[in-house]
Amino acid sequence: MLWAIEPNVAAFIALFWNTNQLYGANISTLITSCDLEEYLLGPPPDCEYAYFRLDLDVRSLGQPFSHPLPHIHVIGDLSPRFAVEIGPSGNVVMDYFDFIYRQYVPSKWRDWAEAVWNHRVQPDPLDNPFPTIVAAFERGEIGVLREHAQSVQRLKQILSERKDELFEYCMSPEDLTLLRYPA
Repeated sequence: MLWAIEPNVAAFIALFWNTNQLYGANISTLITSCDLEEYLLGPPPDCEYAYFRLDLDVRSLGQPFSHPLPHIHVIGDLSPRFAVEIGPSGNVVMDYFDFIYRQYVPSKWRDWAEAVWNHRVQPDPLDNPFPTIVAAFERGEIGVLREHAQSVQRLKQILSERKDELFEYCMSPEDLTLLRYPA
């Protein structure tokens, strides 16, 4: 299945850009709790699914601030539309897939994040804050995260840089600021 990005995640993608400036994106994503082939052949009764569609089209803005750009639909074209968390570079596509992986394939996202961290930082195995940060999130230990605030911020920056290296077509930061709501 060419559209399967994971055994249970399918993505159908249309992107529009000028030079390196992304001005349109439509990414429909189907996530199932069973294998995609099984789902398409007739899902078992206990197989659940989620549908998301990323939309970005600066030529179709809708009512003022009702269609935050970029946004996610969960039911067809209907409201509500949820704004996508976009980093300062405006890398809509990678930030969308980052969201999908953090929510639906978290172990793969965590493995990727750790590999990027270890490659960029090359920490001493005996003094690597990454496992401590992951454990603090999993246990809800905000105090530990506060103690490692610099490492957490550095991790976020490193992951953002890596995403930008993987896909260079970004939304104009000026347009992103102009269309983002709330301000």
